[in-house]
Amino acid sequence: MKKLLCALFCTSLLLAGCSSSQTTEEKTDEPTLRSFGKESETAYKLTVTNSTGQAMKAFNIEDDVDHEKSEILTDDEVIDDGEQVIIYLEPSDAKEEQEDDEIAIRTLYIVSFTLEDDSEFTLMDMSFDEIDTFKVKVEEDVAYITYKDEDDKEQSTLDAEKELIETKKAEEEAAKKAEEEAQAAAAAQQETVTYDTSYNDTTYYDTSSNYTSEPSYDTSSGTTDTSGSSEGCLDGAL
Repeated sequence: MKKLLCALFCTSLLLAGCSSSQTTEEKTDEPTLRSFGKESETAYKLTVTNSTGQAMKAFNIEDDVDHEKSEILTDDEVIDDGEQVIIYLEPSDAKEEQEDDEIAIRTLYIVSFTLEDDSEFTLMDMSFDEIDTFKVKVEEDVAYITYKDEDDKEQSTLDAEKELIETKKAEEEAAKKAEEEAQAAAAAQQETVTYDTSYNDTTYYDTSSNYTSEPSYDTSSGTTDTSGSSEGCLDGAL
């Protein structure tokens, strides 16, 4: 009986040791992600996966207030397709000012990236206070992200990004039209000013011409000639 209990005890210790060893190996097998930026207590920690189908050779983040830009990758760095990386990003000065003034306004960020075929894309209105783990994707020439919500359900920003693109396009077209109308109005005003100036010059010219043609000078000349002729006749008579 004692031998049986001893054998069971040794077996349990052996199994416990194997389980502990297996757990340690599983932890060791976890991949180490590449990180960019400097880790700090105030920095955002973003977990980003490149799911675009191409390598990223440029990845920039800027806030939408003062447009302070952070270039995540150097010239010789890329984020491979399917690769997951960690990005540490310090909040913008705009966010700090809002916190100092106790203004409850979200600081939104703009993410721009360039793929290996030189195509460029932009992600608008990113809130890292709410979403810090996401996948970057491209569909129909539109960049968007997918992420897990609080209920662990995958969400997509594709429709929102399409709407933002259309809104931005409409704003640009409206601004262009307003500029063209302003230029046309300025050109019409310039033509009116030129016409009025030409009319005033003509009036001044006609007035000047009337002023210089005085008949008194010709009359005076005629009188002088007549007087001289009379004197000649009298001399001849004498």
